[in-house]
Amino acid sequence: MILFFSVLPIKDIKISLCLVLSLVLNSSTIHLIAQLPDEFQRVELAGGLTNSVNFEFAPDGRIFIVDRYGELFIYKPNQQLTISAGTIPVFSDLEDGLLGIEFDPDFLSNHYIYLNYSPASPSVNRVSRFTMTGDVLNLNSEVVVLEWPTQREICCHSAGDMAFDSQGNLYIAIGDNTNHSLTATLNETDSNESSENTSSNTNDLRGKILRITPQSNGSYTIPPGNLFPGGIGGLPEIYVMGARQPYKIFVDKENTDWLFWGEVGPDANNPGPEGPEGLDEINLTKNAGNYGWPYFSGKNQPYRNDYATPSFYYDPAAPVNISTWNTGPTNLPPARPSWLDFFHECYLAGPRYYYDPAILDDRV
Repeated sequence: MILFFSVLPIKDIKISLCLVLSLVLNSSTIHLIAQLPDEFQRVELAGGLTNSVNFEFAPDGRIFIVDRYGELFIYKPNQQLTISAGTIPVFSDLEDGLLGIEFDPDFLSNHYIYLNYSPASPSVNRVSRFTMTGDVLNLNSEVVVLEWPTQREICCHSAGDMAFDSQGNLYIAIGDNTNHSLTATLNETDSNESSENTSSNTNDLRGKILRITPQSNGSYTIPPGNLFPGGIGGLPEIYVMGARQPYKIFVDKENTDWLFWGEVGPDANNPGPEGPEGLDEINLTKNAGNYGWPYFSGKNQPYRNDYATPSFYYDPAAPVNISTWNTGPTNLPPARPSWLDFFHECYLAGPRYYYDPAILDDRV
């Protein structure tokens, strides 16, 4: 098994590969192999893009490129040509906009795509299903599958990536919609500055990775195995809670249906009494769980709550949301530690590669 991680500047995502680390695993040995930039040949597929934040390979070989300002591009490998498929009106401030794309499992027959975007109004983010007519995005075909309220007063953290598993379940990554900070975003005077209003609030979809099963009529059902079955204790769509900025996700639908996701951490340059240094994470989720933000980072290193009297450090075995802004239960599921974590290095997870000894071409 080889697992690839790409290192990209989060504020200037480009369609280029800066660095790849290959983690090669077998039953008896672990080797870490660094493939450096001078071992790759850079080929520019598309230029002149304004704010490209995502791209996906369609099942038919085309490459769909998402621009945050609302335009969807298609790169056609056979013609080596990039064209515009259409533009969706979006609200594109504060990291919002056109954020993610995923292809329906039956795309080759139904031509459905799913787009995660911020409509110009009202103040929500949504996932909608559209139909592609050849290389044209049919704007009149939109079916809103799911949407959630957002605040548009301060930055940041929209996330927006999506992925299907082998069972037809759609995973949707949503950021905490809260301002960046040095440590934990705990604030009892401004709800927009508090991730207890979102990530650790089980009655809110923000700061989560959702898992739903889209239906042919545009509705969705809830698959078994989510974090709050039947909606008891939290919203039933939630698969992962306690996320800050789960910017990129990958589901290993060819083999395990495990979820890999990269978490962008806070900004502290050093640990202190308030909590740990800023840690970015890569997480491997095999079943539903709580990953602790804004109470923990990394290997469940706790933050201190200075709004409480007396102040206290959170317990990963029994985290509590006692915030004024919380609309869900106080007692939360136990927090899970990160799978991997790094100081101020934004690693974006996926995809997982399986070695095939029958393939002799070194470029594959």
